[in-house]
Amino acid sequence: MKYRPEIDGLRAISILLVIFFHYGFSAFPGGYIGVDVFFVISGYLIYGITTESQKNSNFSAATFLLRRFRRLAPAYYTTLIACLFASYLVLSPPHFERFSGAYIYSLFGLTNVFLFGETGYFDTSVAFKPLVHLWSLSVEIQFYILFALVLLITTKSTKTPYLLLLTLISFAIALVLHSSNYDYYFTASRLYEFAIGGAAYRCRDWFGKQSQAFNSSAFLIGLVLIFLAATTFTEDTPFPSYHALIPCTGAGLVIASHPSGWLTTPLSWNVSVGLGKISYGLYLVHWPVWVFSNYVLIAEITTLLKLVMIAASILLAWIIYRAIENPFQKNLKIAPRGAGVYLDMKKYRNSSLAGLIIVLISLPVSAVAWNSDGWPWRFDRQLADRIALEMASAKAERKKLLLHPGNIDGTGRKPIPQSRQRERILIVGDSHSEDVFVGFQLAKKDTQDYGIVRVSLDESCFGTSDRAGGFVSRLVYGNARSLNRRPECDSQLVEFERVTMAYKPTVTIVANHWTTSSIAYARNTVRYHKRNSKGTVVLWGNVQLPFHLPTLALVTGGTAELNRKVYGMNRSSQIEVNQFLKDLATSESISYVDVMSAICPPRKTECTVTDDKGQLLFTDNNHFSITGLKQFEAAMLRARDVSAN
Repeated sequence: MKYRPEIDGLRAISILLVIFFHYGFSAFPGGYIGVDVFFVISGYLIYGITTESQKNSNFSAATFLLRRFRRLAPAYYTTLIACLFASYLVLSPPHFERFSGAYIYSLFGLTNVFLFGETGYFDTSVAFKPLVHLWSLSVEIQFYILFALVLLITTKSTKTPYLLLLTLISFAIALVLHSSNYDYYFTASRLYEFAIGGAAYRCRDWFGKQSQAFNSSAFLIGLVLIFLAATTFTEDTPFPSYHALIPCTGAGLVIASHPSGWLTTPLSWNVSVGLGKISYGLYLVHWPVWVFSNYVLIAEITTLLKLVMIAASILLAWIIYRAIENPFQKNLKIAPRGAGVYLDMKKYRNSSLAGLIIVLISLPVSAVAWNSDGWPWRFDRQLADRIALEMASAKAERKKLLLHPGNIDGTGRKPIPQSRQRERILIVGDSHSEDVFVGFQLAKKDTQDYGIVRVSLDESCFGTSDRAGGFVSRLVYGNARSLNRRPECDSQLVEFERVTMAYKPTVTIVANHWTTSSIAYARNTVRYHKRNSKGTVVLWGNVQLPFHLPTLALVTGGTAELNRKVYGMNRSSQIEVNQFLKDLATSESISYVDVMSAICPPRKTECTVTDDKGQLLFTDNNHFSITGLKQFEAAMLRARDVSAN
C-alpha cells in the first residue's frame, strides 16, 4: 500500500487522546475512544494490505501472521519484561499477585480475557494495574488470527459476505451484551470497528471520484466526530455499544476522504508523523509510567508531573522505536521454507534467543508469584502478613454480614423483611451502601430499636441534566435511559420502588462512591429520592483517601505514622467533593453525614485511618474495614438519629 503520512498523523491524535484520558486531563473525558480510532486504522491497513496481496496472488495467511508478529512482538515483550522487573521492585503483594496473573495472560495475548474476571468489590484499582491497557492489543491480536482464518476458508468472491456477516454479528453483540465489563473487553464486540476501517479502504476510490468540496467536508466531519466523542463521552457512557460508531465513523471518514492538501497538512507535519510512528511504543509505555510513578511518588499527580511523565513516555517510545521496532521490522526477514514460510532471524539470532529465554523463564516465575500471595517477603514479612490477615478477616466478616435477609441486591425478587420497629432504615446506593449496611448491623448489636434494609441503585442511573447540556449533549446521548452506564439500571429502579412501597422506610440513607466525576449525578440522585421517599432523606458523605491504604502502609514501612502521612497528602479533590455534597444537602434541605470530617477533622493535624493498635480502618482508599466501621459507629448512629430531628 502507498504510504500516507496523514494516517500517522491520525495515530498521533489517537495516542494523545488516550494519554490525556489516562492521565486525567478533564478536557478529554472520552479520550479512551482513541483506542477505537486505532482499531479503525488497523482495519484499514490490514484489509488494504491483504486485498492488494490477493490481487497480486501472493497472499499467505502464514506470511500475514508472521508480519504482524514481527511488527508487534519485539516491543511488546520488551515492555512486558520491563514491567515484570519494575513490579517486582515496587508493587505491594496484593498488587504484584494480580500483576503476575495479568502478566501470564498477556504473554499469550489474552489480557482482555484476564480482565473479564476483574470485577467485584475487592478488585484492585485500575491505577495499580500496569498491564491493564494491553487489553486493546489482545483484541487486535485476536482480530488478526480471526481475519487470517476467514481468509483461509473463503475465496475472493466470498470474503466480503463473510466479513459483512461477522461485522453485523459483532455490532449486535455490542448492543445486546448486558455486562458492560465483558462487552468492553470482548473482541467480538469490537470487530465491527475494524470493519469500518476495511470499509474506508473499499470506499476510498469512490470518495476519489467525488468533488473536492465533498471530500473536504467528509474529512472535517470525521475530525469533528472524533473530537466530539473525546470531549463529551465519559466513563459512564455505554461503550462500545452504538456510541463507538461516532468516533469510528469519524475515523473512517478521515481515512476514506481525499481532502484539500491544506486540510491534511497538520496531520502531515513532522511532529504529527513522528508521534504517529512511535505511537505503538508510546501506547505500550505511557500507562506503566503512570502506575509506577504513582507508586514511587505516593501523592496526587500535579499537571506539571503529568507533563513530565508524558515527556518521559515519549522519550521511552522513541528509544523503543529506534532500538527495537525499526531494526527488527527491517532486518527480520520472512523467508520461504518448503511449502511454508519462516522468520529469518540471522541478524538478531542472539538477541532474539536471549529474549525468548527470558520470556520462557518469566512464565514459571510469574506463576509462582501469582500463587504465592505476590511474594510478601519482598517487604517487611511480619507487616505484610499482618495486613493480609486483616484484609482477609474483613472480607470474610463483610461477606457474612451481607447475607443478612435485609440486603436486597437490586436485581432479583428477594422477599422484603417486615419490620415492626418504629424506625425503618433503607440504605440505597453502590458498594458504599454495603459499608453503611454492614456498619448498622455492627451498631445494632447494642440497640434493637430500628430495622434495616439495603437495595442497590447506582448513581449513574441518574446521569443526565448535570452533564454539560444543550443540543450537543442531546445529539450524543439521546434520552435519559440511553445514558445509563449499567444495563441493570432499569431492574434496580424497579426493585427500589418495590422495596420502598412494601417497606415504607422512615429514613432513606443515600450512600454512593462520590468522586469529582460521579458528583455530576448527585443532584439528580438526591431529587429522585426526595420524590420517591416518604420519610427523611439522608445523604451519606464521600469516603475517599488520597492513596490505597494497605499499599501505603507496606511501601512506607508500617502503620505508626499513617494518620499523619495521610493528613499531609494532597486531599484537595476529596475536600472539594465533600464541600459540594454539603452545599447540595443544604440547597435540597436534607441531612448530610460528613464522614470525611470525621476521618480527617479540619482542626487536627492527622486523619484517623488506623486505630490505637495500628489496625487499618480501610481496605483500599474508599471502603471501610470492619474495624473501621466499628471506629466510625457514631457516624452511623447520627444518620439514624436524623429522623428524630
